[in-house]
Amino acid sequence: MEADREWMYEGRIVNGMFSNKWGDKVDEFVAFALRHPECVNGGTAIRCPCTLVKCQNKKFLNVEIVKVHLYKNGFVPDYYVWIYHGEKEVHQRCSRSVRVSVSETDQMVSDNMNHTTYHRMVCDAAGPEFNPDEEPNAEARNFYDMIRAGDKPVYEGNSKHTQLSAAVRMLEIKCRHRCSQAWFDDMSNFIQELLPPDNLMPLDFYSTKKLVRGLGLPVQVIHCCVNNCMIYWGDDSDLNSCKKCGHARYKQTVRGSGNRLYIRKLKVLYKKMHYFPITPRLQRLYASIATANEMRWHSEHHMEDSKMCHPSDAPAWKHFDGCFPDFSSEVRNVRLGLFADGFQPFGQSGQQYSLWPVVVTPYNLPPDLCMKEEFMFLTVLVPGPTNPKGKIDVFLQPLIAELKSLWGVGVQTYDISKRQNFQMRAALMWTINDFPAYSMMSGWSTAGMLACPHFMEDSDAFRLIKSGKQSWFDNHRKFLPINHPYRRNTKDFIKNRKVTKQFPGVRSGDEILQDLNNRGLRKVMDVDAEVVNAAISKTCGWNKRSIFGDLPYWREHLLRHNLDVMHIEKNVFDNIFNTVFNIPVKTKDTYKSRDELNKYCRRPQFAQNLVTSKYPDVPFVLNKSQKKDVLEWVKKLRFPDGYASNLGRCVDANKLKMFGMKSHDCHVFMQRLLPIALREFLPNRIWEPLTEISLFFKQLTSSSLTDEELRNLDEQIPVILCNLEKIFPPSFFDSMEHLPVHLAYEARIAGPVHYRWMYPPERYLRKIKHKIMNKAQVEGSISIGYIMDEAAKFASFYFKEGDPTLPLKEKRNEVYLDDIVDDDMFEIFKPPGKAIGAEGKRYLADNEYTAAHLYILMNCLEVQPFIDVFITKKRKQFPNLNDKVVNVVTEQEFPSWFEKYVHNRMEFKKAYRWTQTKEAVKRVFYNYAASRYKDTVYEVKDKWLKKKEQDLSVPDHVFQEWRRRWEDPDYRKRCEKQSGNRRSERAGEGSGMSTHTCGSRSMREHEQALTLKEGKKPSAPRLFRYTHTKGHDDQTFVDQRSRAANARYEEMLAAATQAYCQSTSGSCDGATGSSQSSAPPVDTNQIWYESVDGKEKMPIYGVGSSTSSFYSHRRPDYSAPSSGPFSNLFSTMEDFQDAVRNAIQYQLADTERRMIDYEDDRDELRLRFDWLAKKCQEGGLHFNPDDLPRIVRRNVPATASTPAPTAAPAATASGSAAAADSSTPVPDISPYGPDTSQHHDDDARLDD
Repeated sequence: MEADREWMYEGRIVNGMFSNKWGDKVDEFVAFALRHPECVNGGTAIRCPCTLVKCQNKKFLNVEIVKVHLYKNGFVPDYYVWIYHGEKEVHQRCSRSVRVSVSETDQMVSDNMNHTTYHRMVCDAAGPEFNPDEEPNAEARNFYDMIRAGDKPVYEGNSKHTQLSAAVRMLEIKCRHRCSQAWFDDMSNFIQELLPPDNLMPLDFYSTKKLVRGLGLPVQVIHCCVNNCMIYWGDDSDLNSCKKCGHARYKQTVRGSGNRLYIRKLKVLYKKMHYFPITPRLQRLYASIATANEMRWHSEHHMEDSKMCHPSDAPAWKHFDGCFPDFSSEVRNVRLGLFADGFQPFGQSGQQYSLWPVVVTPYNLPPDLCMKEEFMFLTVLVPGPTNPKGKIDVFLQPLIAELKSLWGVGVQTYDISKRQNFQMRAALMWTINDFPAYSMMSGWSTAGMLACPHFMEDSDAFRLIKSGKQSWFDNHRKFLPINHPYRRNTKDFIKNRKVTKQFPGVRSGDEILQDLNNRGLRKVMDVDAEVVNAAISKTCGWNKRSIFGDLPYWREHLLRHNLDVMHIEKNVFDNIFNTVFNIPVKTKDTYKSRDELNKYCRRPQFAQNLVTSKYPDVPFVLNKSQKKDVLEWVKKLRFPDGYASNLGRCVDANKLKMFGMKSHDCHVFMQRLLPIALREFLPNRIWEPLTEISLFFKQLTSSSLTDEELRNLDEQIPVILCNLEKIFPPSFFDSMEHLPVHLAYEARIAGPVHYRWMYPPERYLRKIKHKIMNKAQVEGSISIGYIMDEAAKFASFYFKEGDPTLPLKEKRNEVYLDDIVDDDMFEIFKPPGKAIGAEGKRYLADNEYTAAHLYILMNCLEVQPFIDVFITKKRKQFPNLNDKVVNVVTEQEFPSWFEKYVHNRMEFKKAYRWTQTKEAVKRVFYNYAASRYKDTVYEVKDKWLKKKEQDLSVPDHVFQEWRRRWEDPDYRKRCEKQSGNRRSERAGEGSGMSTHTCGSRSMREHEQALTLKEGKKPSAPRLFRYTHTKGHDDQTFVDQRSRAANARYEEMLAAATQAYCQSTSGSCDGATGSSQSSAPPVDTNQIWYESVDGKEKMPIYGVGSSTSSFYSHRRPDYSAPSSGPFSNLFSTMEDFQDAVRNAIQYQLADTERRMIDYEDDRDELRLRFDWLAKKCQEGGLHFNPDDLPRIVRRNVPATASTPAPTAAPAATASGSAAAADSSTPVPDISPYGPDTSQHHDDDARLDD
């Protein structure tokens, strides 16, 4: 072997180039690997055997990429035997008993992969004993016919399909689309017209079925008593009449007429059942590569984070393994679940006919395959027309006998994935049924006051006096802790009653078996069973001994029969919805329940008014307008495609109710919509328990659960039910409202709910119902259709795209996560579907945006660790917070906390704050935004008034509001009145009009005009008086605001002048603010700036657009050393430029630090970047804001620390400032004034 494979490590590169001969060998290697489907992933991917650490036969890659890797890196050392690509020493099944390698076998089969695939399909279906070289017997003839058909092309020259592949493909299409036989025959005839005359395409459905009949699995027809007393099977197979009721087995049919009547010899049955043996169907799971490996998943996977995602993770499975180690030691032994349910094949208006399929499904498969239709096996078809009820055990006898055989002896089975035989055994884990069928399977009656199969005789249910129904009111306080205050409550529950006893727990299998033996119950097959069981059932809840007790391991199960969460949830929702909406007939709040209410509880406020004979309204019922609001909301709801049906079609707006809701509709409404729909209409004390029961079902039905979560649910559900008992009357609580108290326990024992509820079985029954093509022979029609479906599905595994984990055809909106190549994308953003139809845009309201933001954060897996950190901090800060308050606080505070937390990098231990700078940034940003807002309004208004066109860039509700304002007569009149006088709200909308008397010219233009007129630049007060007085007389101001501003300025000017005079001990006579002949000894611009609160406004009132020319110290210009407050500090241009560069570098470094600050806003920092870029350009320093960290590293000296900023001194009239006490002065070049922020150590509040 090694001598043949030396080429793998020799001759790859010859004379510096890749060898063609070596490349041909690589192609042969890849072709060899592709001939072994068990080693191929997705049809074109194999394990890469190159020397890369990530590969080395560990990673699946496309074959072309594998070739490239091998060319570049070569083969992994010592890989002479291609064990990861199909080469093994095995017993080849489709050959004589000679040990040959797969490589040798592949040389013997056809090079056509299509032929080889269908040969393998025939061999897998035939079983390990099939030998094509031997003379065929009658039983194996079908497989030899298929082998020959697999060698013949459908017509000469066709390399894609053989006679066999074409037949199975046509059959699969017929079954998948539920086509009739007539359609199949017509399509076959049409295909014949398209093909050459000598083609081998099957002519019709009969010839197709005959060709592939070897793929089908067996079915047995068993005769039954017409009264369901017995089946003619086993020792009773030869009887001609029923041994219990004496009814004849066959009909007597008379032929002829008159005196020539005679009885036909042909025997016609009264009734028959169909039994589909489970053993060959389980064996087929190991016969196909598509499923054999998956049957070991349950033992090979490991729990992650203690979460149960499969029944194999649950205590019931592990307990069974511990009880029977010899069974669990073989991981390929099969664990089964069984469900049974009846349906009406003719619809509600047709003949009354009850048909009961019994279906078995294996639990060995992984979650994405478990409980899927392809792996549900119809085993028993209990015939109609009557419901079998308790006699269903009669029809289960063949199944129970086969299960006993599979448990005790097993059956030899070939595992194609390991290429070996093993003794396969099987065990039934539990049954899955709705509540009425629960009684049929278990033998415990689910009707009456003993209906609860967990309480059994310990039930405290009672019959209501007026309503005459059983009530489970006040049956849940026994589950509460012994010191819970509800136990001592004598007002809100049954009056004057305290609860001291506790729930004793669920009975074990041994206890139940002992109880059955003590009572002497019979199995329904026994002759005297009907009489004996009827007498015993009057004294207890048992009505029979279940046939499942015959299984030797049944008593060891922790859970034998499951409560169906699907139907329980639907019934709870129906009761809540019908009562809250007060639906006639269906509501639980009836006049009878009101009459008996105060006989059990103390609720006199709801008693009948003896004067008016009316009953007062209850707070849990909606009024008419509230019902309309809820139903209108439901009618407008839209869900993702496939998530739920269109609930709007279930709304009856006239009768104010919802109708025709399926179980899944109730499931969605209960868990997703109920809390939202009732939030605004019900008081908190009523809304909260309803929300809690909704959340209970939502958490219970999660795909993965931990034991701690289920224990919490088990503790919470009794409290939730007690809270509901405080609201609703006793008639509300039937058995379905009681059963949720046991659901968390069952989930904790048996694992996630979706493996044990009726949604998959109900959907499967719908599929079975569609197989009824002949309504005169319902059972026979289903049997034929099911056999064809089995054959077609098995064949589909061998199609080129055959994969049981994926549907054969993608839905129009379906996207598989494997198709999303962005590994860095958060899971919540990986779309499970794609949009249908054209895209649309809509503006989100603030509350919608906040809700969407919160939803993403709370449901993003990558954010969950931060949520845990936040909750931990809150609990440390407030130790007494309960879970409800923590949830509220998390929703309110977590988004802002999270934004701050993630911005606080680990290398910075400080949190930097900058108060004045931040407020200045906000002012700049808000003024810019206000300007853009006004521009937008103007453009939209101009477009509407001139062209009557709506600008689509503005949301419709905003545009309609603007339009109403523009078209308002008063508004238009006011606009015309103000058009001659420039008016604007400079401080923002609502601040009031600012008026000046100079037309439409800007303040900067007026300033320039006054400079030319008076020969000098006017001061800010002078410009203000010129533009805000009538006739420019400096005395008559245009409005009250301008008069007040001038008075405030005069007062502050006088005070400043007096202070100056006192400080200089000189005379200031004649120096007044209003005098134009002598300049005051203070900076009038600064006085005006302070008098009109210039620190809070930008631009400044009174001078408008000329603000920057008066107050240049707010934006200093460093283009020359002779200007600005630092001009007296530098003697040369070079010194000035160096100081500017140092200041810019400090600002850059400080900006980067502030970018880490969890309180800073990125938009504000962007404004800072833009200003820095401009100053860098003016100072001769190249700067790209997007490359900030690199610039800081390059320009900040490594040997010197970053200089601290120097506080800007107060500006004087000359524009100079006092020098800072520093050896290297750094000018304050911040566009927002000096940075007076303090750095606070915030480690106590925000840990690393």
